[in-house]
Amino acid sequence: MSFIDMVKDTLTTADFDVQGNMKVKTLQKEFSDSFGCELRIYNGKRFAEKNHTIAKIRDSKLSTTGEEFKIRASWSVDRLERQFAESFGIKVQVALPENGGLAENSQSLGDVSRIENKKEGDTMTEISINGRKKVSTLKREFKAEYGLTLDVKKGKSNHSAEPHKTLSDIRDSESPGGKAFSIRANMKVGNLEKKFQEMGVKINIKKARGGFVSNDVTLGSVRTK
Repeated sequence: MSFIDMVKDTLTTADFDVQGNMKVKTLQKEFSDSFGCELRIYNGKRFAEKNHTIAKIRDSKLSTTGEEFKIRASWSVDRLERQFAESFGIKVQVALPENGGLAENSQSLGDVSRIENKKEGDTMTEISINGRKKVSTLKREFKAEYGLTLDVKKGKSNHSAEPHKTLSDIRDSESPGGKAFSIRANMKVGNLEKKFQEMGVKINIKKARGGFVSNDVTLGSVRTK
């Protein structure tokens, strides 16, 4: 997140109070209008009825404050979810713009709102990562999806891996190996690097015009495709 974005998020608040008598559909619309991302609201394990109020869907068995609050763009997704649970005893989740998948808990609402979706009709592709994937395939898929250069190293070294090798071939033999995972647009660069480190592989992500991408931004926010 840039300094300008940080200041902007600190000053940005919703122009409404979250209240128990507010209808689900009204809250979702106000949230989307204010922050550019989507709020999923649950009644138990199911999506809440849009015409029900927040008070109607709350879990009466839970001890809650009932406190009204304003949402800030600087809040993390996790803080927002905890606030709804503490005030009204309901479960919410934040989704990317146009419901393009769930946001990471560590992201701020401002960060989520800045994630760019593809044009209508396209989908955000998840890139699967496993030991059988070739370095050349991974780099090509990453470039095609994000317009960024993925520099894959051999093990923990600073030497670029040979393109025809698989991730299993180049991983550090002393690393635990990690688990298969998927690269998603809402992942922070730093979290993605950690995923590869767990696999025993070092990566760097470079901008199209040179220079490294900051660890605290999401892939979707710096995507150039």
